[in-house]
Amino acid sequence: MDYFLQVKRKITKEQYITMNKGINDSKDLPQEYLESIYDEISQNEIKMRSEPRNASRYSTICKYH
Repeated sequence: MDYFLQVKRKITKEQYITMNKGINDSKDLPQEYLESIYDEISQNEIKMRSEPRNASRYSTICKYH
């Protein structure tokens, strides 16, 4: 499952802005705002845990449903 955690191709700022067009009640958010979000994410990478903290608890719950 580690291959899901390693993004091979990151999107560009332009792709990010295009991807988020029309998400504000069918209107575009200000480009400067989207750029600042993109910059923040690219500078402070989001890291996912390989397994949730309570993974065993969740798997036990799922067995009974």
